[in-house]
Amino acid sequence: MNAIVQPPGAAVLERVDQALLGLPVDNLIWLSGYVYGLARQPPQTTAVAQRTVAIYYGSQTGNARRLAEGTAARLKAEGQNVRLSSLADLRLRDLRGLEEALFVVSTQGDGEPPEDCRSFFEALDAESAPQLSQLRYAVLALGDSSYPHYCAAGRRLDARLAALGAQPAHERLEADLDFARTAPPWLAQWQSTLAPVESAPQVLAVPTAATTSAPTPEQPLALELLSNLPLTTSAALREVRHLELAFEPGQLGYQPGDALGLRFANPPELVEPVLQALAIDAQQPVQLDGDTLTLQQALAERLEISRLGRPLLQQLAQHSGDARLQSLLQPANSGDLQRYLRGHQLLDLLQAWPGVLDAQRLVDSLPPLQQRLYSIASSPSRHADEVHLTVALRRDQQAERLALGACSTALAQLQPGQQIGAWVQPNERFRLPSDPSRDIIMIGPGTGVAPYRGFLAERNETGASGRHWLFFGCRRRADDFLYQTEWLQAQREGRLQRLSTAFSRDGSARTYVQDRLRAEAAELYRWIDGGAHIYLCGDAFAMAP
Repeated sequence: MNAIVQPPGAAVLERVDQALLGLPVDNLIWLSGYVYGLARQPPQTTAVAQRTVAIYYGSQTGNARRLAEGTAARLKAEGQNVRLSSLADLRLRDLRGLEEALFVVSTQGDGEPPEDCRSFFEALDAESAPQLSQLRYAVLALGDSSYPHYCAAGRRLDARLAALGAQPAHERLEADLDFARTAPPWLAQWQSTLAPVESAPQVLAVPTAATTSAPTPEQPLALELLSNLPLTTSAALREVRHLELAFEPGQLGYQPGDALGLRFANPPELVEPVLQALAIDAQQPVQLDGDTLTLQQALAERLEISRLGRPLLQQLAQHSGDARLQSLLQPANSGDLQRYLRGHQLLDLLQAWPGVLDAQRLVDSLPPLQQRLYSIASSPSRHADEVHLTVALRRDQQAERLALGACSTALAQLQPGQQIGAWVQPNERFRLPSDPSRDIIMIGPGTGVAPYRGFLAERNETGASGRHWLFFGCRRRADDFLYQTEWLQAQREGRLQRLSTAFSRDGSARTYVQDRLRAEAAELYRWIDGGAHIYLCGDAFAMAP
């Protein structure tokens, strides 16, 4: 159907007549075709300058980074100009020209930001920090409510940005361990505050050579178990095992110092006692994140039952009226709360307060099953298409029962030929020196020695000329000297120049790694003066002063 043509008004016709007055006939004929051609062209759009939306993350275990990356990908798909960067790479002066920014930051230790972005926080707190009145921002803070300084880094960042004149585009979200549930709707609300994309060009994806995306927690890679062997004797206080897992060439890339994340199910040894304590039909349906599944499925596959969180205690305190629980939840008792949560499991609470929570309330109170990260104990150069782990089984005596670790118990039961989902968690702060002639000093009590097995293998395989010094500690040489044969052989062959050990239960005097460090102080200083790199790995609670 033809469009209805409207004649121009008198004023327009008058201007046209004046412009055409006196032109020869051939010019008028040419102009008629020119004007007709203009009319047939599609309407032009005026290019609208798109503001840049900056997304910055501060991440210790990778959760904040993955949330930031996912958000950036969604915004780019909608035509937004997006800048994605770690806070570790952000200079304060880069904020002065920005109008929109999202900050996704986690909290570590005693309320500290992630290690690699602490210098940014220090610069932001300085008196010389610039005014940021042109900036609209939002903060997504990640944390664990069982710790005293919950989301402290995010709160600190939010307060400082506001003090510098920046305007909050959306209220801060403090996301607990269930951030996978709470973050997406908040991010959608923040995204709705952004200026709409105008005249966004369509982007055509051009097919390229087939590529394989790296495994993620959401889409892990299935690794096949090759072997699962004990590293300790039956007399050791804690059983430690060595696992070797295989993958197809090119499926899993890692570097020495990285960690392996694992997707696992809670083993029956943890699930069945919980169901018995609840005295509820295991097949009772419950709702979880929009899915209907049985209570047993939820406890086994989707929920954390070996680690406690604050929401569960809040539910128990509310429905039981227990004074002790209510006292623990007071802000002044945050230290006691953390110790209580660390020393108990779900089963303990269900036995202490039976019948208080029904199946749905319990499911609503438990955090999602969390990833577990293990330091990689292998070298990609020596152990091609394999990744090795050093796993200590958690079996802690709590009250009158043995508390089991969920992932370590599942791994101990894994048989050769079976599979487990995995992905690599890079650790850029724990890398071998780029200069192969540099000496390295490795300090690793207990399973903290795991990454150094990969370090030494990689350096030996690539022909690094630097020297190696290992400090290792355990209880007894005969029971839990992890990888003893490998270290002693490397020392005999000159691949491990120094090996300093401490066995705290051998002999009358208890000797620990720190004692060996003090005894070797003079030689340590010589190595350090020569440019040696120092590495420390181990249980943060056990090594804390």
